[in-house]
Amino acid sequence: MVLAALAGNLAIAVVKFAAFLFTRSSAMLTESIHSLVDTGDQLLLLTGQARGSRPPDATHPLGYGMETYFWSFIVALMVFLLGGGGVDLAGRGQDRPPVAMSRPWINYVVLAISAVFEAGFLHGRLPRIPPRGARGATSACSDTCGSARTPA
Repeated sequence: MVLAALAGNLAIAVVKFAAFLFTRSSAMLTESIHSLVDTGDQLLLLTGQARGSRPPDATHPLGYGMETYFWSFIVALMVFLLGGGGVDLAGRGQDRPPVAMSRPWINYVVLAISAVFEAGFLHGRLPRIPPRGARGATSACSDTCGSARTPA
């Protein structure tokens, strides 16, 4: 799943950066950076999966499974810190006079291509979601909450 998301985010980043080169649109540059950050997030999650799946050894008799959570935490930090930095950077550029947009249709083409990549990724994931009523699947949130045990 992570590899498919990685490939999809990288392809979307390349398409958005190419659109930026043609249009010089700051929105396309921002979006391409956003997709590159998503790609970096996926690489960190892959690192966490690989390091967390190592077997137990003498120094870690219970295994390395907690490393998965550590790398997920690093991803969360990246999202907030880089996202906040991006908002700050975008805010600093608001005092410049606006520039007329050239070839806005390219942005719509990028939007369509990105939707195709995301739909392809989603289509690959949907068969893995258990249908309602299948073994291990719940039919509603209230069923899950009603059957949860209280720790005592």
